Amino acid sequence: MENVHDYPDASIILRTRNEAHAIRECIESVRSQAYAAKIEIVVVDNGSTDGTFELTNTLADKFVLIEDYTPGRALNLGVEHSSGEMCVFTSAHCIPSDSKWLEKLINPFLDTPQSNKKLAGVYGRQLPDKNSVPIDIKDMWTVFGPEPNIQILNPFFHNANSAIPKNLLQQYPFDDKATNVEDRIWARLVQSHGYYIYYNPHASVIHSHGINHHDDNKHAEKVISVLKKYKVYE
Repeated sequence: MENVHDYPDASIILRTRNEAHAIRECIESVRSQAYAAKIEIVVVDNGSTDGTFELTNTLADKFVLIEDYTPGRALNLGVEHSSGEMCVFTSAHCIPSDSKWLEKLINPFLDTPQSNKKLAGVYGRQLPDKNSVPIDIKDMWTVFGPEPNIQILNPFFHNANSAIPKNLLQQYPFDDKATNVEDRIWARLVQSHGYYIYYNPHASVIHSHGINHHDDNKHAEKVISVLKKYKVYE
């Protein structure tokens, strides 16, 4: 069946720091998407020293350097330099699993009835790659299941594979002080204003590690500290 959707222009925003080993494959995979609108790639780099700038400057549409890095500040800077109606976030070491990834990520916004425009953000599935260790494979299989889900109260969201309308991000930007989990802080914010989050497992990317970073206890302690500070799960 022919797709009748009128797709919005999309800005793919990549945060980078020393991603020269992976970013070419990521960008080439994004460029090859079968998407019926303009795709723009915006790289926000946090002082890479491995040649990421030299490599990416020829592959991306825009390359922005950031000082005083936090994840939310980097994403907000990418949004500021974007021109698409839809802002799409993925990690520079994530690879879309097929040529319809972007279309699938955007589709829930287009399928939402006009009478219900309270969908704030969509995030997709993350699948392990051939080099993922067992703890990360279990992590991804546990967190990112095969069933779609509407989240009205659950603030889980993940910017390694997500899409948010630019006009909503201008109204509700990411927190620029949090050291991590800016995505969940943002999700809780928009949910408090009557919006919901949608998990679409059909829009998947290949990711080498799970959200718990090889079961790193120090990373977990930092995440818990931020979640408590921002009262995300109250």
